[in-house]
Amino acid sequence: MANLKVYMKYPALVERGLAPLKDESSFTNGFLDHMIDWIPGMKHIRLRDLPNDFVTTNPNDKIFNNILEVMSRVHEASAIIVHTFDALEQDVLDALSSIYPPVYAIGPLPLLLNQMPQHPLKSLGYSLWREEAECLPCLDDKEPNSVVYVNFGSITVMTPEQLVEFGWGLAKSKFTFFWVIRPDLVIGKSAIFPSEFVDETKGRSLMASWCPQEQVLNHPSVGGFLTHSSWNSTMERVPMLCWPFFPDQQTNCHCTCKEWGIGTEIDKNVKRDEVEKLVRELMQGEKGKRMKHEAMEWKKLAEEATGPHEIYTQRKMGSNKPHAVCVPVPVQGHLKAMLKLAKLLHHKGFHITIINTEFNHRRLLKSLGPNSLDGLPDFRFETIPDSLPDSNEDATQDLNLLADSIRNKFLAPFLDVVTKLNNENPVTCIVSDGFMPFTTPAAKQLGIPITLFFTFAASSFMAFKQYPALVEKGLAPLKGLVSLLFLPINNCVASDYSSSTHMQINKLSLMFKYHVGANCADESCFVIDWIPGMKNIRLRDLPNNFLTTDPNDEIFTGVLEVIGQVHEASAVIVHTFDALEPDVLDALLSMSPPLLTKTVSNWSRKDV
Repeated sequence: MANLKVYMKYPALVERGLAPLKDESSFTNGFLDHMIDWIPGMKHIRLRDLPNDFVTTNPNDKIFNNILEVMSRVHEASAIIVHTFDALEQDVLDALSSIYPPVYAIGPLPLLLNQMPQHPLKSLGYSLWREEAECLPCLDDKEPNSVVYVNFGSITVMTPEQLVEFGWGLAKSKFTFFWVIRPDLVIGKSAIFPSEFVDETKGRSLMASWCPQEQVLNHPSVGGFLTHSSWNSTMERVPMLCWPFFPDQQTNCHCTCKEWGIGTEIDKNVKRDEVEKLVRELMQGEKGKRMKHEAMEWKKLAEEATGPHEIYTQRKMGSNKPHAVCVPVPVQGHLKAMLKLAKLLHHKGFHITIINTEFNHRRLLKSLGPNSLDGLPDFRFETIPDSLPDSNEDATQDLNLLADSIRNKFLAPFLDVVTKLNNENPVTCIVSDGFMPFTTPAAKQLGIPITLFFTFAASSFMAFKQYPALVEKGLAPLKGLVSLLFLPINNCVASDYSSSTHMQINKLSLMFKYHVGANCADESCFVIDWIPGMKNIRLRDLPNNFLTTDPNDEIFTGVLEVIGQVHEASAVIVHTFDALEPDVLDALLSMSPPLLTKTVSNWSRKDV
């Protein structure tokens, strides 16, 4: 939810001249440590804590512009849905609810789904990779809280050197670890460890290419989580070591470590000694014990937010079921969250149609089985083309190409599908991922109410909302990369990149380290003090889509577009809960469409 709030401020980042970044020196002179104090409901936020889509010197960066476009239309939605809960992000939700359409927090989704009775959809999975469930019995003979679970998600990539540093850090910690290593985790290469590492970790290392993560994190043997800080992972309420990559993960990391006390950040320039030290502290140190205690407290609040007294019952609608068309962003984490929400709506009594891309639908069938979606007449899938060249179905598609296609190629086929559905079973509403900018104008053209679902924290929502302000303040896009990156070994300046997207910058930065400039004697001078509900936020804490040198970056401009659309929604749904983000939720309540902040029958926020 905090991430949603930040994304909503992306137009303000542009307006304030903070995004796109002005030049390469922005990466090395302490600029990203600038504290932002003007985001409602968010405290102690730096620019680097914002979603990093704005970290670009390219004003044409596709991802940055995609976010701007999406956020410019948020107000057009009938509602906004966020995967959070009131206690977690109270201030951000309050801030959002005062500005936008109804904003509804509906998390945590896994706890809600666990309380559903036996149902035909129970067997419907969420993964685009085959989950190796056979790995679970390997945990059964481990002592409670003795295993470190390691998973960097579906998009994060790293260099071979970073893989080895993480590996040796885990090995030297002497703790058992279970590491999920995707086939495409290492940039340009396979994940290969030296034979000495294999010998050192024999008997205490478990590895898989993908796994049922929720079951792993709920296993009693797992005592800590080394993660990229995606929101789906953060909501699992396990003590964490955070290595954020892209895009809202910086903000999640900030909240996890600074606001909720359940995580510790690992330096981007990862070193084995630091990994060893932090793993030991997580698993057996005093700080680790405090983090475990806080995690249990948040778990109790999450269970209260989804308790039996708030679980809805299925309405007896007969043949008059409302028909919801659900539109996920075609990447793993977003699809997973949307499928969970769709299951809950189906349990409520909705007829559901999921709009998948042809590419991802093939991946889903490959993962779940060719007949896995049969026999569900009121939970259907329709497909549209993504207009991208063929690619490896075991890897995530190029995000810049995908962002460009979403903005420019998805509208026409989507209109065709919804028009066809309307003729068969009239569509009651569209439930769209907030980062699908074509759905809001489509809903307006078709005369169908639209609810926007933001799958990340309320704090990230609030952070994304700051992107126009970053641009206005001259903070984004970045101006260049000449002095951006310093080699960690010999401190040589990297070669010049006159115009780079935030994804290129992010991948390059994996091999280098940031250096705070000597001109900043006190980090507090870099506070971003204009994000409601968020305090002590630095630029580096914002979602990193603004990290681009291209002012036309597809993702950056897309964020601006998305944020500009938020006010057009009937409501906004956020995956969080009140106790987790109270300040941000309060700020959102003052500015958003109706904000849904609890479970589906007993809202603590304004109802639609």
